[in-house]
Amino acid sequence: MINDTFAYYQDLLAGALEHISDALTWTVIQPITGTPTLAELMERMGLQETDLEPARPVDLTGELEEGMFVGRSGSSFIVFEPNGYQTSLAEVLLRLSAGARACSVSWGVTTPGDLLYAVHGRMVTSLAIYSSEWRFGAQPYALDEELTVLERVAAPEPGHPDLHTAAAMAVVEAATGVRLDLDWLAQPQTLVRREAKVPRLDLPTGGLSELDPDLDARLRLADPSVQALAVQRAVTEVLTQHELLNEPSVRAGLDLLASGQLAAYPPGLVGRDSLTYRLQGDYEARRFEVPGDQDPRRARWQAAQALVSAFGVYLYRYDVFQPLVSVYFAAGDQWPRVRRALKGLLG
Repeated sequence: MINDTFAYYQDLLAGALEHISDALTWTVIQPITGTPTLAELMERMGLQETDLEPARPVDLTGELEEGMFVGRSGSSFIVFEPNGYQTSLAEVLLRLSAGARACSVSWGVTTPGDLLYAVHGRMVTSLAIYSSEWRFGAQPYALDEELTVLERVAAPEPGHPDLHTAAAMAVVEAATGVRLDLDWLAQPQTLVRREAKVPRLDLPTGGLSELDPDLDARLRLADPSVQALAVQRAVTEVLTQHELLNEPSVRAGLDLLASGQLAAYPPGLVGRDSLTYRLQGDYEARRFEVPGDQDPRRARWQAAQALVSAFGVYLYRYDVFQPLVSVYFAAGDQWPRVRRALKGLLG
């Protein structure tokens, strides 16, 4: 069934939406408690009724540079934004999901695509459509079944179409039961000026702030020396858990991490034929055999990746707690033990 849906969106993007398919956002809002009016939805998006313009069909020629189209599909609302992104902002989508569920897919010409799913004002699942195995939110795997179509899309090759956007649209339909069809696009829909947007808040997205917001906040309030010790402790914990301490590149990396000498990766940690490359290959070769959160090969790879990310903090200015994202996935059901150890460092 979802394969048919995937094919439908491939045809839609290559056909009717061809001229606007490079950058758009499609959001579905399904009220659970009550039925918000259009004016209430506008308010949640930081807009007013004075921002409305006469209803019109969606311009599929690419001539309309900016515009948000809002309309109904059964009991649901659809927001369609050619070359727009307002409903993909976390602070807007969370407001739209108050007393409702909201699912949004968005991509741009120079920005990677995202898929977000919020319910009752909480972000349930968020992911980049090109890296669907890395999911964040209150229930990262709530859309496991729907996301299978996106997980099976291979990286595009030169001369071949990129199928991630069509697959992500198929996920939205599978999750909500709402289809973006030509009849809806052809009917007059409310047109909204996009200039009056909600000011974008400095909200942390992804990373430890979504996986474990409490620990993230506690660590960010700590002294930098304690932060560095926490990362070192956590990385060592998962490398020990996955019996990687005897790997020469791991021993050398931990020595450098302890001494603060992170000017370059130790030999054998990254690059072709390295430990991390080999562990990633082991995982990807059989990645669809079991769910990612139950796959010991992924956890083992992420243990090595945690050490790699620790170097990235210094070499590429990663967020200081980026290694803890890999630690989280490497630890699996041992994460509560790891976080207790890190909290213990905070006094």
